[in-house]
Amino acid sequence: MKKVFTLLSLAMLSLASLPSFAQFKLGVKVGVSSNSFGYNFEDSDDEDEERDATKSKIGYKVGLAAEYSFVEALSLQTGLMLSNEGAKYELEESGESMKATSSLNYLEIPLNLAIKISNFQIHAGPYIGFGLSGKSEYEITSGGDSESEEFDIKFKNNISEDDDLDADASYMRRTDVGLNLGAGYRVGPVLVTATYSKGLSNLYPTYEGEDDDDKTTNKGFSLAATWFF
Repeated sequence: MKKVFTLLSLAMLSLASLPSFAQFKLGVKVGVSSNSFGYNFEDSDDEDEERDATKSKIGYKVGLAAEYSFVEALSLQTGLMLSNEGAKYELEESGESMKATSSLNYLEIPLNLAIKISNFQIHAGPYIGFGLSGKSEYEITSGGDSESEEFDIKFKNNISEDDDLDADASYMRRTDVGLNLGAGYRVGPVLVTATYSKGLSNLYPTYEGEDDDDKTTNKGFSLAATWFF
């Protein structure tokens, strides 16, 4: 984790050293998000079942924002964000029901190109997220009795037979890569943005010796305000 923060600090310092014709601004960004999972399964029936059972989960985004305006109508917007994501899951079958919530915390770096028209803007670009922590909570109800369980989410991109896994944890990939698309409006030093984010990376690790092409990804919509100093 120290290496990640070192690399991020170097990246921010490099951006801050852009030529003097780029107008540089720093700010604080806070927002609320509605998050869910997207699915791309080989079996379309399984995909439909997962999609129907998955519900949105409210999360948040908070952190530092940076903007580099090369010309009045064009800028590069980035930052370091703590992003809370995940999804809820509700399934009822044969008199039994299961409710689950996955909460994932990422250190996220967006890199959006913004085109401005007066106070309006549209922005698009990639993001990369590094998994920090997470929890999964399950509640299973059968015959009027309920049982609850909670697991820590740990991060591994690849799992082999030799790995010593924690039986009381579930595993997801640490790195999440995706795309942003949104619009915004600026009032004085405040920029209000609405952004749709679509993950491209499978959330679940690759297991050695298993050939599984099913893919689960993050997706979400956020509404945020950035106050530039």
